[in-house]
Amino acid sequence: MRKIAVALSLLSIATVASAERISVPSDSKATYDSVLIKPINGNLLVITKRTGPSGVSFASREIDCKSSTFRYTGTGDTFNEMIANAPYHDTERMGPLTDQSISTYVALYACSKS
Repeated sequence: MRKIAVALSLLSIATVASAERISVPSDSKATYDSVLIKPINGNLLVITKRTGPSGVSFASREIDCKSSTFRYTGTGDTFNEMIANAPYHDTERMGPLTDQSISTYVALYACSKS
C-alpha cells in the first residue's frame, strides 16, 4: 500500500481541471467528477471530487474491476487533505461493491474507461 501513498503524494501537484462527470443516481443532490484513473498494483486508482450541499470533498479508491471490490485509500475536504489521509487507509481490506452505492457507480465508470 505504500505505492498508493507515494502515488498520491506525487499527485499533489496535479490539477483538477480535466475532470469528467460521473453519473451517481443514488446521490442526486451532488455531482461527482473523475479527477484521475490510473492503473496501480493490477487494479485502478480512482480519485473523485464530490460537490454537494455540504461542500466539496475528495476520495481516492483502489478498485479491482475483475472481482468487483474496492477500498478507500484517502478522503478529505481538499485534495491535499485526501493525500495526507492516505496512510490511514493502508490496512483496509478490499470490500464488495454494493448495489447503488456511490463506489459502485464510480467503479462502473472507471472500469469502463480502462
